[in-house]
Amino acid sequence: MLRKNKVYTRKFPKEFGHFFGKQIPYRNDILFLSSKAQYYVNLGYLALDRVITNEGPKLLEINARAGLEVQKVTNTPLEKILEKIEDLNIQDPEK
Repeated sequence: MLRKNKVYTRKFPKEFGHFFGKQIPYRNDILFLSSKAQYYVNLGYLALDRVITNEGPKLLEINARAGLEVQKVTNTPLEKILEKIEDLNIQDPEK
């Protein structure tokens, strides 16, 4: 993937290889509801923890100071992750 003249690769982390190829239940619903929550909370960068219950996906918590775990999981400094998303201008979570 090329963005702002930088090349980013997408690799599935080896330590999570047992998840490769698995389907995430309610994935599209989770993405949509998460984008709506982020839009209405309007904190900029945040993390949403979701759980899947018998009734479907639910919001567990919103973390306004997220970032440490994403650095560990992706093995990428938070600054680099934020550079990828800094120019996104989302006007409507439904689009």
